[in-house]
Amino acid sequence: MVTYNEHYYTALAATTMHVQDLFVEPDHRQRGIAKLLLSRVAALAIELGSPLIELSVHRKSPARRLYKAMGFEPVSDSLAYVAALESMTVMAGLGARQQPGGMSSVLLRSPTKGALG
Repeated sequence: MVTYNEHYYTALAATTMHVQDLFVEPDHRQRGIAKLLLSRVAALAIELGSPLIELSVHRKSPARRLYKAMGFEPVSDSLAYVAALESMTVMAGLGARQQPGGMSSVLLRSPTKGALG
């Protein structure tokens, strides 16, 4: 199973494909299924004119070998950030306050576009 969504980058002025999850049942691994799923995402990205596919992986994950073999490259000048529950609570409280100068906040939500598998 692979889940992905389209992700718009203002810096690129383009929509990219973001692989959110890639999973193959343990009994079916090492049969090329993950490669096939990623190839389907790549074909869709090309069809949509997307300049790249992105994904995140833990530094110690054995899946990194697969991603490298498929042509993914680490982005050396990029960091991943997460906000856990405590930080999210603080952020949510900030958003509930009145914006300076009477400005209003805009929140855009992009639903998951697809799942294959």
